[in-house]
Order: sequence, then structure tokens, then C-alpha cells
Amino acid sequence: CGFDFGVLQGFVAIEGTVYGDDNHNGLMDNNESGIPNQLVDVGNNQQVLTLSNGVYLAYVDTGNYTLQKDASGFFAANAILPATLPVYIPNYSTVDTGLNFGVQTTPGIHDVAIDLLPLTPVSPGYESFYAVEVTNLTSQNETFADSLTDDPGLIFDNVLPSFAYGYDSASNTLNWQNNNLGPFGTNTNLASAGASMSYALNQDLYDWASVTIPETDNNPTNNFDTCHQIVVGPFDPNGKTSNQAGKTAMAYISTGQTLKYSIEFQNTGNSDAVNVIVKDVLDPGFDLKTFRFIGANTNAFAGSGVVTCDVKLLGDTLYVKLSQIMLQPKSVNAVGSIGWISYAIQPKATLAPETELHNTASIYFDRNAPIKTNTTLHTIQGNPNSVQNIVDDGQLYMAPNPFSTQINFRLQNMPGDKYNYTVTDVLGRTIVTGTITTGQTATLYRNTMSAGTYFITFFNDEGIVKRGKIVAE
Repeated sequence: CGFDFGVLQGFVAIEGTVYGDDNHNGLMDNNESGIPNQLVDVGNNQQVLTLSNGVYLAYVDTGNYTLQKDASGFFAANAILPATLPVYIPNYSTVDTGLNFGVQTTPGIHDVAIDLLPLTPVSPGYESFYAVEVTNLTSQNETFADSLTDDPGLIFDNVLPSFAYGYDSASNTLNWQNNNLGPFGTNTNLASAGASMSYALNQDLYDWASVTIPETDNNPTNNFDTCHQIVVGPFDPNGKTSNQAGKTAMAYISTGQTLKYSIEFQNTGNSDAVNVIVKDVLDPGFDLKTFRFIGANTNAFAGSGVVTCDVKLLGDTLYVKLSQIMLQPKSVNAVGSIGWISYAIQPKATLAPETELHNTASIYFDRNAPIKTNTTLHTIQGNPNSVQNIVDDGQLYMAPNPFSTQINFRLQNMPGDKYNYTVTDVLGRTIVTGTITTGQTATLYRNTMSAGTYFITFFNDEGIVKRGKIVAE
């Protein structure tokens, strides 16, 4: 017939484990655990993600490869042993195993981290969905309590898990108590809330989540997370959202700020969706070395299937395949029809002010044509150190600044009564959150804050009202 399809030669697979190397001996001992959601660079512009047991698997061609595991994400400060692994694959139909990387963790410490993920936009009269993910960053089990505080106009009406939560109506806060989160494991709590019909379009909303443990946390800076959303009109259930809506229509963000994206999808068909694939071409302005995969709904809203999550970065393109997710039709189970994937990433530090970051994803339900999401926008506002170092401008008083042990601040001559505030570092990570009453002085204690520059933002239901720079000496 004139067509030459060639001959299938076989396959080559590279397999190994990223694990917590507590004793720093460079070997995976029987009592050491694998770490999920870790990227391994296998060469040829391909990175693969470890599974829930820390195992990674990549299919490649024959030849020479240099495998590499960069210190990144929650383990950015940890040494990796070995730094690289050379591999030579001479023949097809080969599986090269035992290519392990040890993240040199510290035994005996306690450390958990939290991510707050908005899974849908907020629209008056519609449901908004949120995921709160807590990650154990240690090699032992951890007991923890986490909470989600939403804007007062978001009324919680569906919570998972439903057997282990409490509700504080005064602060509109959900509280979960969880036990025995395994080594390097992740726990997902979910909530949906009906949005008030009184919301105005383009209104700013702020939510936050926190996690506590009975012991002293080794790194309390990752125990808080915040979310800034802007009220929109009716929206497509297959879309892309960010936990940072930015400021103004250009969605300005700081250089080096961490952005968290969620790509949400819903089965609006008439039968179960067996497999879902998400393809996301990342903007070239992002630093791929800062990529951190947060998670997907492999054990939460998913249907009856045993879900596997396969994640790859091929160049600047992210592929996520959720196999056997078995999403039910919306007409059968509205909650069980929803799925999502989430990741975090930072812009390149060299981007010029006014650089725009655009992102659009494609969602594939089984063999159907792809559904394009909306396009997100963030704009670099320039050097975050340009934020004004306020001492007293007649409305916001802060002293002493710089400070060694504590700093006092007071809002005055302001129209509102109470304001929320957040303190973030130069990477956009939330350090402290709280509230302040106009005319009263609040004190921020340095505690575990490292020396450096931080930014304090005051906001209320109308949006951001004041922002200043503080310096810890």
C-alpha cells in the first residue's frame, strides 16, 4: 500500500526511588520512606514525577543519560545524594532499576506544610470549591489540626471528610483534626461553599488556611497559606485558577512570588469519564526549577476507580494523566463529577517589570476532543524591594523599623473598623496573618523570622488598603 510504519524495537525503562535519607549514608535502608511528587530529570528534556511511594519511571531510547534530582520545593534546602547518576542503556527491552536519590532529611524533627487551593472561581449564587492539603515533610507519622477560614459571604455546605471537622460560625472557619499522617504523606480536606448573591463583580475576597501540630514545628513559615480571589460572573466548570488573583486588571505580582495554579474539570456528559489528561504549556517566563506538583484528586472526589496519577514535564509542557478516575456525570453526582490538578511555580528572577505571564491548559476526557480553559494573567510589578518602607504616613504607623525582636504597628484615620493583615517574605510565602482594629496598636514578634525584608499588607472586604516594607535585623 506504500506505507512504511517501521518495526517496534522494544522499550527502555529507567526506574528508581527518591527517598528520605535520614542517616545520610546514600543508601535506601529498610526503615526509610519514599517521597512522592518529586521531579527527576532523566535527560532529553524530560522530567518525571515520583508516585505516592517515591518511585519514578521513565521510558527512554538507548544511549547515555545523566539523571539528576535538584533540591526544590519543600526540600529546596536539603542536600541530594548522589548529585547525578550516569546511566548507559545499550539495548532495547531493558529496565534499569535501583537509580535512587536520597534527600538528606533530619530524623526526629517535626514539620508539616499546608496548601490552600481554590478549585473554582467565586460567582454570586454558585458553589465554590476549595482543597486544603497538608504535607508531612518528615520520616515519621504526624498528628495535626488544620483549618480553613473563608470570607463571610461564602457559606459552607459540603465538607469532606465530614466525620472529623468542627465549625466556628463567628469566624466562618472549618476545623479538622487528623491523626497519623504517614511519612512524607499528604492529606486532603475539601469544602464547598455557596457564594452570597450580595457579592459585587470584581470584589476582592481573601481566605486563609493554617495547620498546627502538638510539637514544635521545625519550619512554621509553611504553616499558613492565603488565597486572593476576585468575584466573577458565571464561569465554565473546566478552567484554570490561581490562589493569587494579583492587583488590578493586570494582576500584578512581585518578582519571585510563588504562584499556585489549579486546573479544574467537571464531567458534564452522560457517562463516567474513565481517564482524564491535562496538558499545560507553561509560559516561558516561569522558572521550571521551582516547579512543585501539589497534587490531584486521586482519593477525594474521585469515583469508584483506583486512580493512578502520571506526571511528566517535557520541556515546558506539563502532562498529567489520571487513569481510572471514573468521574461520574454531573447529573448523577455533582460532587463526584469534579476533578483537579494543582502545582506551584515561580517566575524567573530576571523578568523585566510589566512582563506578562499567560497560561492556558487543555483537558482531555477519554477520547474526546480537548477542552481549552480560560487564560490566566499575571504581570511582574518590578523589584518587591521597591515597596515603601513606611514609618508613619498619617494612617499607618510602624516602629521600630528595622526591628530586632518586635515591631509595633497601628492603623488610624481609616474609614473601616477592622482590617486583616498578612506578612510575606520576598518569595511571596506567608509568614504571619492576623487582624487589627483601627486606632489600636498591634505587636508582631520576630520569633523564627530570619533576618531580611518582609512585606505587610492590610486589607478588608474592599480590597488592599495599605502595604509596606518591614526589615528584620
